[in-house]
Amino acid sequence: MKSSKPTFCALIAILLAFLFFPLTSCEDFSLSGTDYLELKTHINHNKHTIQQAYKEAPNKVVKEAIVDSTFAYLYATITDELFKEWYGTKWDFNGTTEVPHKGKIACGYFVTTILRDAGFKVERRKLAQQASEKIVKSLVTESYIKRFKHKSIDDFVKGVTKMGDGLYIVGLDTHVGFLSVEGRGKYVRFVHAAQSSKGSVRSEAPNRSKVLKKSKYRIAGKILPNRALQRKWLVGGKVRTVGK
Repeated sequence: MKSSKPTFCALIAILLAFLFFPLTSCEDFSLSGTDYLELKTHINHNKHTIQQAYKEAPNKVVKEAIVDSTFAYLYATITDELFKEWYGTKWDFNGTTEVPHKGKIACGYFVTTILRDAGFKVERRKLAQQASEKIVKSLVTESYIKRFKHKSIDDFVKGVTKMGDGLYIVGLDTHVGFLSVEGRGKYVRFVHAAQSSKGSVRSEAPNRSKVLKKSKYRIAGKILPNRALQRKWLVGGKVRTVGK
């Protein structure tokens, strides 16, 4: 019987290559549609490679290790690649653009477009049109959710950072965005598309974000690391929208 060891080693080598060598970065915020399409194609290619490694893994232990490892890849792809390409894109309440700097984007569509372009099978339009609580509950189970009512911004940040480093979807009274937490809570950024004097997609410290500070209700759902969501990404499972 032929040994599976060479195949296993090759697959892990491919996986690790994608985890530790970032995608080609594009620092020019005025990307063309073609450039962004190429980035999405690259991300999709990486996804298929990792999916193949998962599919051909020789045993359950290796499969679970790959599930865990996808956190690093997905977090870097979203925060280091996709976010950066969208910074500066104009906000509009009815904005639905799918390409950064080509049209305008609303907060919900920003969230669902990022998730879709990272490889999650979300219902982009339907999910974007839900209340922020519904968006969070569509993505994660209650064990990954924490709610804050009438809490100060400092208490909110402390509460979320206690849930650990990673990426969160944060729902507010009338808004939704991402919260990234790194360095054991020392580095926290709110990434969103919102109406303000800037009126664009941007990354802010929580205590500098007016919309985050003034909201009376906040819900945080941890999407990364989240083994259930990561496994769904690996097998191509659909994220079902929690309706009204």
